[in-house]
Amino acid sequence: MTDGVLVDGSVFHKRCLERLKRDAEDFKFREQRLLSELRKPLGFIDNISMIFFRSRQIELLAAKQHLAERIRVARDEHEATLAKIRLIYDLWPTYPPDWDERQRLTNARDHYSCNGCGITGRLHLHHMRALSEGGTNRLENLALLCEKCHSAQHGGRKFKYEDRRINEPSTIEKKIELLNKALSQNKDVRFRYKKPDGSTTTRKVTPGEMRKLTVPGLQSLLGRKIKIEKEGKLCLFGYCHLRKAKRTFAVHRMQRIELC
Repeated sequence: MTDGVLVDGSVFHKRCLERLKRDAEDFKFREQRLLSELRKPLGFIDNISMIFFRSRQIELLAAKQHLAERIRVARDEHEATLAKIRLIYDLWPTYPPDWDERQRLTNARDHYSCNGCGITGRLHLHHMRALSEGGTNRLENLALLCEKCHSAQHGGRKFKYEDRRINEPSTIEKKIELLNKALSQNKDVRFRYKKPDGSTTTRKVTPGEMRKLTVPGLQSLLGRKIKIEKEGKLCLFGYCHLRKAKRTFAVHRMQRIELC
């Protein structure tokens, strides 16, 4: 099973994620099994023993307490494993597998109303900062929007209510996977690069690494006098054959990427 790449450029092992999911299921099953055992009513003989023998009463109570402690441990392990999985899904390069749960939590937080105009109804779950622009799937980056407000956020693009749990990889996911392949195979990449002013150039780059620029990283490039409000976008760092120097490229501005 191959590795996966997240929106910050970090890599995770898909087999490790599958193991985490299996562990979460095992811990949940263990908790439920122990709960069933704890709730099991005492038999006739144990009930009689509880009445006439103090020692048996203490013994049965201790057994129940031991079961309750094992349940607590299983529940804590289950929650800790889910937290590890959520950290991966926070940076998933498309709609994560737990998208339904994030929709439910956002619905409860925003009271089932549009974050823009306040109406209720069929609402879209919107990334306030797009994944391709350095955003994440964390709840603080998600908002409920009606079709009209969602369209306004995307410059008038038309939206319809739809199931977004699509398994097809997003554009940014395809780019990340291709660049990660170039890095792992020590291959150059050729691409069209769209500059902030709208002009485009064709570049051939020997990639060195791919990571998300932090605020200190941006300041080192732009200067400390420049005020930076938030972290930068996912970038490719490498040797540019056109400029014959090391350069930094924002992944979302790279188009028609191919290995060479």
